[in-house]
Amino acid sequence: MTLLGLTSLALLLSTRQRVRALPAAAPAGTYLLLVFCVAVGSLADFDALLATSSNVVAMTAFVMIGAIATHLSVGIVLGI
Repeated sequence: MTLLGLTSLALLLSTRQRVRALPAAAPAGTYLLLVFCVAVGSLADFDALLATSSNVVAMTAFVMIGAIATHLSVGIVLGI
């Protein structure tokens, strides 16, 4: 509930022009997102994940490699 409340509050505040005009809003948001990702990632128990199902790890690796290949291909085609 806390995460849902904070997300809703952030979405509501982002509609305000004063919040959008803050000079450090984008870097601060990126920093907080990275801190959140590190916090969630540090809770992962890879031993339990591998013991439970290595198929999940294989599928995730396949999807990630496919997404990276697609991203690179589209970038090369569009000249980015």
